[in-house]
Amino acid sequence: MNQKKIIQIAVITVVGVWIFCLSTLLSVTVGKRVLASQTTTPAVTVPTVPSTTAPTTEATTAPSTTRLPVGGNIVMADVSVEDPEWYVEEQESIKVSQIIDEVNKNNTTQKTTKPKSNVPEGKSEIIKTYVNGVNKLKASTDFSLYKDDKLNLTIDKMPAESIAKSMAESLMQQVQKKPITYNFVGGVDSATGKNPNEAIAPLNVSAAVEESAVTSAVASATGDGGYKITLLMAPELQTYTTPAKNHSTMVEVVDITPYIPKGLTVNTLDMSYTDTKIEATFDKEGRIISMVHYLKVDEAVASVNFIINVEVIVHGDFTSNYTFSY
Repeated sequence: MNQKKIIQIAVITVVGVWIFCLSTLLSVTVGKRVLASQTTTPAVTVPTVPSTTAPTTEATTAPSTTRLPVGGNIVMADVSVEDPEWYVEEQESIKVSQIIDEVNKNNTTQKTTKPKSNVPEGKSEIIKTYVNGVNKLKASTDFSLYKDDKLNLTIDKMPAESIAKSMAESLMQQVQKKPITYNFVGGVDSATGKNPNEAIAPLNVSAAVEESAVTSAVASATGDGGYKITLLMAPELQTYTTPAKNHSTMVEVVDITPYIPKGLTVNTLDMSYTDTKIEATFDKEGRIISMVHYLKVDEAVASVNFIINVEVIVHGDFTSNYTFSY
């Protein structure tokens, strides 16, 4: 074998060995990289996707188990998931709304359970309350009454004859009353022998009135659990033979009959009542504790005969004050 051929074989051998070593090294490097990629667990981020429907159960931060594929194998990993901020805010908002609703509910309950006022309302009820209160008093048996009456009369026309003037002055003196206190026990005042029906207006009859005869009816609270009633009456005429229909069953009208002297004859008597007002104060138990009757005699024209015919014209007013003690 010549020298040239030997050199060629040597070169080919060296080149082959070099290529073989290079291939081996490359295979090892690649293998290491593949092995590393198969044995190292990659970091996993689990995104939280908000639900379009509000959760109906309590939020939890308990760890959940997630299956992750690694190099063709299934690896079990525990992942802790915190409640998202939007969910926490939503739950707080729900709690605040519930508290507000509860407060509103309690306020509404308190308003609806407020005790109803005992003050009568409406014209019919106010009138009925007053009439019933007076009649209840008339039927009561044990209480005290202080009564003070005042009659003011002014003579507008009177003949100059001394006899007529003397009769008029005597009559006015007799109709004036002094204050009096009644102590009713068992329905009778021992000092006078009278019962409540005889002392409280309307005298000797039950209280009653036509609603149309009352022009105004007002009731207002007194601040101590009681209330006050004020009634205004329409004008009425009283004659010697015919009483004023509603005044005679509500207030104490002027009655001169008991004071007419013997020998005197009343031909006519026309008495016009105007501006009549009734006030009554009730306590919290619905009892009348005070009462005021005021009636104005706008004009009273009387024609009497005592030896001669005499015409008398007067005007005035009458006030009756009541105070009750139980």
